[in-house]
Amino acid sequence: MKRTVWAFLATATLGAAALSSCKTSSTSDAVLAAYGDTGSYQSTAIGTGTALPTVNAQKYPTFVADIDPIQLDEFFGMSLSFNKLKVKQISKFYFVPRSNNIEIYYRSGANSLCLIFGQQAREGIISAATKFIEMQEASTLVDAKPTSANAFYSGACEVFWGVATPANGTTKGSFHANCKFIDGLPYFVLRFPSTLATTSQNTYSPYEELYFSPTQLKFFCEQIQQENLQARVDEVASRAFVY
Repeated sequence: MKRTVWAFLATATLGAAALSSCKTSSTSDAVLAAYGDTGSYQSTAIGTGTALPTVNAQKYPTFVADIDPIQLDEFFGMSLSFNKLKVKQISKFYFVPRSNNIEIYYRSGANSLCLIFGQQAREGIISAATKFIEMQEASTLVDAKPTSANAFYSGACEVFWGVATPANGTTKGSFHANCKFIDGLPYFVLRFPSTLATTSQNTYSPYEELYFSPTQLKFFCEQIQQENLQARVDEVASRAFVY
């Protein structure tokens, strides 16, 4: 039986599935990161500036099942344009059991984007969401410029982009989970620094931000909770392999 995400978020823990892992293909180590943070960092109580994690292949398997990508329920996020929030209805949202990744597709400006998160990154986002919601409900969030120094969590991801399709990309991307106040209200924001592509030379990803209200954030986290993703796989497998 699936647990609701907020019962899970209240405990801020997430058990990884005890599944065998597969080795991922190697990529170039000569990748540069061009972070968008400028100015002096402010010392705040927003976050702990968690360092980029090292993936534990045993705890975070790269294979769940030999099943095609499963489309997840659409969710709503927001982008910020000229200091105004614009709603994004994201329906191209998949779980890929063969890699244990989620893939999110949407357009941002002139680019078609694809954001890919492994299990460790998803756990980090849920942990950051827990902190954000707890502080939002306690009215203890600080209105400060989002930086990597005051992020709730910093993690690794893959980012692909292109005008028509996400043709360029980096498998060595990163993101930061922060709080940003807009019109006096706090929003959860995932920030993606500009990063050199691993698919072509001298090409950098666009700096990207994806915002969530507390309600939007709860629904998104429910979708990416590993236990709920595993339940989706089990449901498909029960229908696909029935005798």
